[in-house]
Amino acid sequence: MVEEYAPRSAVYEALPDFLSSLQRWDAASQRLMIPESSLWVQLLASTGTQGFERSSTGLEYNSDSLGVQLGGTTQVNDNLDMGVALHHVAGSASVNAPTKGGSLHVEGLGVAVEALWSLERDWYANARFSITDYEVDLSSDEAGRLKSELEALGHTLGLEAGKRMQIRDALHWTPRTWLERSRITLDGFTDTVNSRVSFSDKNRLTGGIGVLLETPAISGSLDLEQRFGNTKHTTRISGEELGAKPAQRSLLLGLKSTWLRGALRYSAEFNVRNELGSGGEEYAGFIQVGMDY
Repeated sequence: MVEEYAPRSAVYEALPDFLSSLQRWDAASQRLMIPESSLWVQLLASTGTQGFERSSTGLEYNSDSLGVQLGGTTQVNDNLDMGVALHHVAGSASVNAPTKGGSLHVEGLGVAVEALWSLERDWYANARFSITDYEVDLSSDEAGRLKSELEALGHTLGLEAGKRMQIRDALHWTPRTWLERSRITLDGFTDTVNSRVSFSDKNRLTGGIGVLLETPAISGSLDLEQRFGNTKHTTRISGEELGAKPAQRSLLLGLKSTWLRGALRYSAEFNVRNELGSGGEEYAGFIQVGMDY
């Protein structure tokens, strides 16, 4: 029965994981708040290849995304900073499988809030919540358009803690750990060839440990991320069940440079994600500009 839907089933099987990747908050990436910047804008771009440890259709996909965030931060007191940001993301994925594939096009609009506590003895704690409304277009190499303007909702809660320690005057290192819970909810639908498609909610629980090494002008990070629980996501096509399981562990590398020019603070960041065991990898770049008001 699966073979009957195979030419387009890989597209449906890839969708929950692709949305989850857009929703993901990497500990290696820049947090919302830019030190000494009250207003800021961030541009981001990413490209990558996603593989799976197991997949009913043997799929993999190549993806690209572009995004922008506009935000502001404020100091509540000596120990607490808070920030809020609006974000827009547009992404596309080219899905490949032995049974042929198709493409996904996604646009998302959302909001994020964040709190950063500066604790005693250089400890810190960070909490972030984001929610994003997505709209998805799906197409198959053989059947053409499958569904337009499919609605999806994603939300993420992330917690991070660490201790910033001085090595010498201008050099610091920060060991850190984090935990993140995300959820993607997708509406079921009937596609253009009259197949009924539904998805189990895509829940993702991840944690990690890592270290950040920084000077006033440049910083680098190395982190190891682990997925917990049942990482398989399930797609049903007219009653037939398909499932894909991504890699359990990922290695994250980051490099960032910051500089001042007049009243503006600039930063540029490059991140690499390598999924251990599946061959998946992602490259992401960020450019930020911030200023005080």
